[in-house]
Amino acid sequence: MRYIFKVLTLGDSNLSLPMIKSGKLTHQFQDHEISRWSKTLNVGTDQAVIEIDAVLSSTIDFDSIIPTSDGILYFLDPNDVQQFELFEMIIEIIQKMGRTIPIILVFYTRKGFLFTPSNFLLEYIWENFLIEAFVFDLYSKNTFYEVLECLSEAMITGNIPINVETTWMRIPYFKDKINRLLKDERYEDAGNLAEILTNMKKKFEKQDYYITAEQASWLYYKSGLYLNASNVLQEVSKKFSDKFIRIYVENLIHQGSRLYNMKRFHSAAEKFEKAFLYASIELNEPTLADQALKLAITTWIVATQFRNAFQLLDKLNIEEGKKLLRELTPTIAEAIDNLVQNKKYDMVKAYLYFIIDNFQRMGLFDEIKILGEKIVTVLKILMHQYIAENNPDQAQITLDELFSIWETFSIEREDMDDEIRSMAILFLNTNQFSIVDKLINYVQSYSIQKELTELRQQAEEQFRREKKDEQYANFSNAISVLKSYINDEIDMFTVSNSEFYKYIEQLKKEGKILEATSEFKKRASWFKNVGHLDIFNEILIHLLGLYIDSDMFLPFLQELVNLRNEERTNYLKRSTGKIQNRIESLIKSEESLDKIDQILDNFARIYRNHLLYDENKTIERLHVDFKIGRAKKLLTTSKGLDECTTVLDLLKQADMVYQRLSEKGPLNYDAVLEDVVNRYLEQIGEKLKEKRTLKEHGGEQKQEDFLQKEISRDLSETNRINEKIKDTRSRAKFHKRIAEIESEISKDREREKITNERIHIMVEKLSRLKQMGKEELMRQQDNLSSRQGLKRIHYHDILTQLSNNEYEKALQGYEKRVESLFSQRKFDLAEIDFAVIVMNLFKLNQKDRLISFRKKFNKSNGIVSQIIDFIITLIDYPDQSIHLQAVRLFENLALFDEEKNLLHQLVKLSTSVKPEESEDLPANVIHEGRVNIVLINKNIEKIRAKESNSAKREEMVRKYWNDAINYIKAQNYSDAAREYLGKIELLVTNNHEEFFPVSLVMGILCLIKASKSQEAKRNLEKVILEVNLPQDIIQNLPEKILLELLLFAQQSQDEEKSDLIYEAFYNYLPLLAHEKGLIFNFLSPSTRTKIKEEEFNISSEKSQSTVLQNQQLANLNRRASEEREKYKESFSRRNALRRMVYKKILDMVANADYVNASKEYFTLAIKQTTKRDYETASVLVLLGSMCLFKCNSQIQSIQAYLNDYMGRIGFSKNVLSETFAVKLLNLLLEAKTIGNSAIFDSTWKLLQVISIFEEETPLFEK
Repeated sequence: MRYIFKVLTLGDSNLSLPMIKSGKLTHQFQDHEISRWSKTLNVGTDQAVIEIDAVLSSTIDFDSIIPTSDGILYFLDPNDVQQFELFEMIIEIIQKMGRTIPIILVFYTRKGFLFTPSNFLLEYIWENFLIEAFVFDLYSKNTFYEVLECLSEAMITGNIPINVETTWMRIPYFKDKINRLLKDERYEDAGNLAEILTNMKKKFEKQDYYITAEQASWLYYKSGLYLNASNVLQEVSKKFSDKFIRIYVENLIHQGSRLYNMKRFHSAAEKFEKAFLYASIELNEPTLADQALKLAITTWIVATQFRNAFQLLDKLNIEEGKKLLRELTPTIAEAIDNLVQNKKYDMVKAYLYFIIDNFQRMGLFDEIKILGEKIVTVLKILMHQYIAENNPDQAQITLDELFSIWETFSIEREDMDDEIRSMAILFLNTNQFSIVDKLINYVQSYSIQKELTELRQQAEEQFRREKKDEQYANFSNAISVLKSYINDEIDMFTVSNSEFYKYIEQLKKEGKILEATSEFKKRASWFKNVGHLDIFNEILIHLLGLYIDSDMFLPFLQELVNLRNEERTNYLKRSTGKIQNRIESLIKSEESLDKIDQILDNFARIYRNHLLYDENKTIERLHVDFKIGRAKKLLTTSKGLDECTTVLDLLKQADMVYQRLSEKGPLNYDAVLEDVVNRYLEQIGEKLKEKRTLKEHGGEQKQEDFLQKEISRDLSETNRINEKIKDTRSRAKFHKRIAEIESEISKDREREKITNERIHIMVEKLSRLKQMGKEELMRQQDNLSSRQGLKRIHYHDILTQLSNNEYEKALQGYEKRVESLFSQRKFDLAEIDFAVIVMNLFKLNQKDRLISFRKKFNKSNGIVSQIIDFIITLIDYPDQSIHLQAVRLFENLALFDEEKNLLHQLVKLSTSVKPEESEDLPANVIHEGRVNIVLINKNIEKIRAKESNSAKREEMVRKYWNDAINYIKAQNYSDAAREYLGKIELLVTNNHEEFFPVSLVMGILCLIKASKSQEAKRNLEKVILEVNLPQDIIQNLPEKILLELLLFAQQSQDEEKSDLIYEAFYNYLPLLAHEKGLIFNFLSPSTRTKIKEEEFNISSEKSQSTVLQNQQLANLNRRASEEREKYKESFSRRNALRRMVYKKILDMVANADYVNASKEYFTLAIKQTTKRDYETASVLVLLGSMCLFKCNSQIQSIQAYLNDYMGRIGFSKNVLSETFAVKLLNLLLEAKTIGNSAIFDSTWKLLQVISIFEEETPLFEK
């Protein structure tokens, strides 16, 4: 077993420390009192850890350290006689402690030899003390280890230490001494020596140690130490050992009985309890133990130590405990009576409650009543005692306990009225009236209740009077003291303020106004904080006066509220004149309008709130005059309508302020209004001139419409303002001018209407000419062949002149050719040359000569002549663009290249178009009297091949088509068409040409829906001519061609072709939902059914695809944790090659060069595939694809890269396709393709399973 002991060294520290150091102990710490060492040593089969405290100072507290020690080493120099005296004194003190501590005395000298022989020293110790000793000198063979081993053995066994080296000397010496002690009948000391002698013989395994043990036990028996006798025989004879214990127990009972008879009950109870413990534990004899226990319980009760008794009672079983308590109840009552006789009432009360609690716990309810009567008696005595001691609080608590006891134990209540009366009077003396009310309820006698009630009322009235008189006296004294202080303080402040006002006047003279106001505020705030409000108001009034004098109105208004209400009213009355004068000067200043408004409004509100209505009216009048004056000033300093809105607002505000004055007459500001009306009329006149100028010079219709709206709005505003003028003459004069302007506008509208009708007729005629021009295209090739035959002879010189820009000479040549061809009756060829003459005249800007040429060739009536007649009809029309539209019709004629170049210069067509690239729609629209189906399918395929931009168009809806969509919702198709066609020019201007065809198609379809097919046809031709794009591009637009085919199919009532074109628009154009709904209504019932079925199939396929993708995602989630470890291993392989292989790619990724990084990743993936490192290869494929994601590549492009890689790795494709990374990539691509954002986002999160370099982390960020 392992033991831990604490050993203390006493004696000479100069001897102990060298000895300890020689024993090779471990030093732990040291201070001025103790040096601590430790040592672990083996003692037989046990192990002892010894902690040695070497005492260094004699001032240490020995009383605290000696009792806590397990053993003591005492070092003594035998050559120093004085140390023997100290040793004997210390040993005597230790022996008186009542605890046996193993002690070893170490005789040791540092001088090298001992003056006294060793056997004398040892015999001195053995003779006088029960301790062991070791002797050390220079020649001694003893070691400190032996000392520690001897002490450890003694501490383990609990015996006196035995030095085996000196046992041979000690045994005969002890025998001799025992005999001497027997002669002196000192049996106890002889027994101790005999026990030590027994332990020595036992240690050396001598057979006669049994005899010595019996002798030691007999000696102990003779001295009455029965336990020592038992302990000595413990290992020799268990029977005789128990016999001595029984003798010891019987002796204890005998001693207890003697003490009981001597009425030393406490000591007797302890003896009985000790006997019970030895009998029950050591002897295990229940009869003897029960006898001792009952004696102990009874004795403790008699000793009035009830808690000890009930603790022992718990050691009996319940039934025996109850029986014993019933028997002991009279004894308990007698003990209680004894305490009462000794007047220990508080102790009795506590014991009774404790006893009653235990009786209740054990169910002895009949016996409790006896105790209840006892406690009632005690409580009554205590209550009388408390009343006598004038302690009503404790008396009341005791009374409450009495009532509780009577109620709990069903004891009849006794008459306590006198006691309650005395208690109530005591409470009245301390003015505790609420407690008296409670006590009155306990009183049974009516007369006492009445008496106490009257006493209570009298006492409470007396208390209130005294309290009131006391408070009044205290208050009066405080007021008188405060008044004296306040008067002295006010005198002091008056003197201080007079000096302060002088200082402020000095600041005002120096112009330091802000500093003066700051000083005022500080001083006023201080007086307010200390409670001198009168002085505060006085300083504040001075401050307000300074603000008014300095025109600081806003700070004035802020500080004004700090005055009390009545003082504020009086101040405003006194200062109205001064305030009015300063406001008048403010109005005349150049201060901002808002600031003056704020000031005037605040002043008016303050006067109104304080019921100063006359003063308020003065301020309001100033406010009205200010607003009108400022309005006049604004008109004087501005031109046109710049400030008219502000002026009108000011006048409106002036009216509102004026209404608050409740004046009888209206406010008149006609002069201002007349000026405003004049300005509006001038502005309207200028806008009318601008509109006419636009009309004359062929300006845009939008600008004209905008001007017209502004003119109408301005006229309405002018009429509204004019109605406010009070002077009837002025108002009538302006009404007349307004009427004249409206009349002019009406005339302009009439003229515009006539012009529009004329334009409509011209457009219709031009449309017919275009149709005829298309028919001319069919004869183009024949006419060109005829002209080619005449070119070298008749046209060579003319064309040369044309190429050299000699237009007049060329004109003369063509004139001769026309005359010649007319004479030869070759009218078709003559018409072509006549057309070139017209182009020359346009080039020379000599259109007026057309009339003479037309008269000269009046016999001609072909297409060219009709076009020329059309141009002559509009020769004076200001919009020259319509002439060029007519000239453009010549492009269908059989012209030479030089003639075409001239035509292109006139109409600004692109000269780079090759004839074979253009679509000759008019020649192919009709095939055998029907719409050409081949041409329809060809153009549908072109639309189908275009990339859809539905998402981009949805983003642009609000800017371009929002109004059109709203008109479609409202079924207002005419306005919807106007919006669609009106946005074409804006789309082209803003470089959104890709959406121009969609807007064109929807505009034309809206017109068709509105049953305006003819208008649709005209608008289509107008847009084609006016849009700012090369005509070769516009003419070849599949949407434009399909619209022309659609109009022709509707005209010919070919529903099959119409339905085919509508279906193409529905399926292939990037349409919005309501646009699709419009086209859906055009479709035939069969086509509608087919589209619905297709959409349902697409939806079903998408749904099935979603289910499949969910399954794939679930599978990937299951594999995630397992795959994470695999890719960590793959990453470790990549990390080993980071600098050699991956540095270049990582630099590309860091520089956002994702395209080249993607190529490098796929190249490395192929190399890893050949090495059969499929995990690494799959990661590289994934990273390469993520690079393509980063540079916003199309899904098709990413899939193409992936397919190309898979095609290049051969049979390894099957293995790689099953890897986690590639499956993850395929699922991402599929989800992105069908637009399943939920699957895409969930799959993207699984990318975190793949271990990658830190530089690659941006690739996995969205």
